[in-house]
Amino acid sequence: MPTQIDVVNQVLNELGRLPVSDINDDNSSILISNKIDVLYPELLQRTDWNFAIAYVTDNTPLTTRISPEYLFNYQLPPNYDRMDRVSWLSINFGWVYRIIDDVIMTNVRPIQYYYVVNDASLSVISETFYRALVLYVASASAPSITNNTGLVKYLKTEYIMKLNDAIRQNDMDRMIVSTPYNDFDRTTYI
Repeated sequence: MPTQIDVVNQVLNELGRLPVSDINDDNSSILISNKIDVLYPELLQRTDWNFAIAYVTDNTPLTTRISPEYLFNYQLPPNYDRMDRVSWLSINFGWVYRIIDDVIMTNVRPIQYYYVVNDASLSVISETFYRALVLYVASASAPSITNNTGLVKYLKTEYIMKLNDAIRQNDMDRMIVSTPYNDFDRTTYI
C-alpha cells in the first residue's frame, strides 16, 4: 500500500535524488508532492480503472424536481467523477437519465449505477498504475528539479509504455460475461 511519501521517494529515485523521511524535508519533495496532487486525479481520468469504480443504490430522491421530463432527482455522491455503467436491473426498466451539475435525473426508483470516483486512495491502486504514476510525476517534475531534457524525454517514454501496460492489465481484469441470445458461447468485456 503506497503512501504519498512512498510515491515522492520513488519519484526522487527516478530523478537520481536521495529519499526523504518527510515531504517537507526539501524543496524537491514539496514540488513532487504538489505534482502528485495535480497529476494523480488526471491519471485517474485516463480510463475506467477497476479500483476506482463504486456502486450506488439510491432510493431517496430529492424533493425538488429540476425537469418535468423526469420524475426523480438524486444527489450524486461527492466523489463522483463520471458514469461507468448502469446496473442491469435499471436497464431492464428502460433506465434513461440526465446529469446536470451534481444531480442525476431519471424516471426510475430506486436507481443503481456504477461510477468512477475522483478520489481513489493510493492504497487500492494496482502495481502497474503505481509505476505509471511515479513515471508520470517524475517526467513532469524533472524539468524543474534536474533541468535535464534527455531525462525528461526518457521518463515520458517510459511513462507512456507503463500507462499502456496498466490500461491493458486493467482491461484484462474486467469481468467477462456471456453475451445473451447467441448460438455459441461468445464472451464480451463489460
